[in-house]
Amino acid sequence: MKKKWIVGVLALLCVCALGVWYGTRSGSSEFPAPEELATMTEEAATKALAGVFREDLLKVWGDPDGELSGMYGDIYATPGGRSVIVYYDVSLGKGPCVSMVKPIED
Repeated sequence: MKKKWIVGVLALLCVCALGVWYGTRSGSSEFPAPEELATMTEEAATKALAGVFREDLLKVWGDPDGELSGMYGDIYATPGGRSVIVYYDVSLGKGPCVSMVKPIED
């Protein structure tokens, strides 16, 4: 009886640990990192972030390295000498939403 109880508790702990691991992992993998986007074509990068709100990007990626002047967008620099410009559509009324992503070489 004692062995069954111990096995049950261990199984429950494993399930909880997997749930915590998956929960923290899934929050950051909903969309690619700037380093991944920098290696994609403009079409693929835009498709990967289409419809993502700026607020959600900021939560995962942090503050941008720069902002656009005259257009609504953010610039994220990547370690490989490349950058990613994320343009936002602000006409939706729900907050800035990604409309285009442009990988560029610095």
